[in-house]
Amino acid sequence: MTAYMIGLYTGQREGDVLRLPRTRYDGSGFEIRQGRPDAKRGKGRKGRVVEIYVPAVKVLREYLAALSNPGLLFVAHADGRPVKDYELQDEIRPRLDALGHTDYVFHGLRHTTGAALAEMGATDREIMSILGHLTEQMVTRYRKRANQRLLAKSAIKKLEKGGGL
Repeated sequence: MTAYMIGLYTGQREGDVLRLPRTRYDGSGFEIRQGRPDAKRGKGRKGRVVEIYVPAVKVLREYLAALSNPGLLFVAHADGRPVKDYELQDEIRPRLDALGHTDYVFHGLRHTTGAALAEMGATDREIMSILGHLTEQMVTRYRKRANQRLLAKSAIKKLEKGGGL
């Protein structure tokens, strides 16, 4: 549940959530290091690390305040060992399948957060600051859907205001 809450309310990737230490949370938000510098990125290039600060929404702050696990990481086994990505997937997959969500994956939380921010009117730069994107290209994925919804809502309001068909 902790991985889900942090993933949904911060829009972070699964691996970044699993590696998030409690020392990176100040009670108001998270200092997040996205990526891994040791990861290979094709043709011998090293992975990139992006550091961002993500304020925590009230529901997430309250959830984290109620946690009793004092370990180094937010998401860990009872003995403090880190949870591996495949272990999280093995835990979540049966629950999603039972709910009929066979196509859902953890990374979808990131898209949900990006789309929600766009639909609420967040600027591209604001979305980038939360999700850690370095270019606006990725944000256009969230913005496209949000713009369509906002335009459709505006059009229906005009239709209703004008008396309908």
